[in-house]
Amino acid sequence: KTISFDETVVDGEAETESQAANVAGLLIQKIRLMISMAWMDRSVHEKEREIIEELLEDSDLMDKDRSELKQSLKCGKVAAVDYAEFTGREDEKIATVMDLILLMKIDDHVHPAERLFVKKVAQEMGLPATDIEEMIGHS
Repeated sequence: KTISFDETVVDGEAETESQAANVAGLLIQKIRLMISMAWMDRSVHEKEREIIEELLEDSDLMDKDRSELKQSLKCGKVAAVDYAEFTGREDEKIATVMDLILLMKIDDHVHPAERLFVKKVAQEMGLPATDIEEMIGHS
């Protein structure tokens, strides 16, 4: 069995309940960030909604977590992000910021609040600001 979301794959044979919980916890935080980004310009673009809904549908999250995130997407009220889930996961930090940048640009309009949000998230994750500027410029 393989659990997969975005570019992250965890080998299911060595997977323990703790590892599955860690993957789910990380995915919940990532989707919370994506929902927050989608609402940053005060409305969710159809393409943003589709991407987030597809990620939710393809996930192995528990029904209660999936329902909470779907409701957040619908109303824009998102629980606080636990950045500790990203500790020691440098690849996930970069992948999450890249996903946020792609989501930011999907509606062909970059709202100033979206740009600031990406920078704040990167700062919370401990990623260098210069790297983030470069990522925003090249994506």
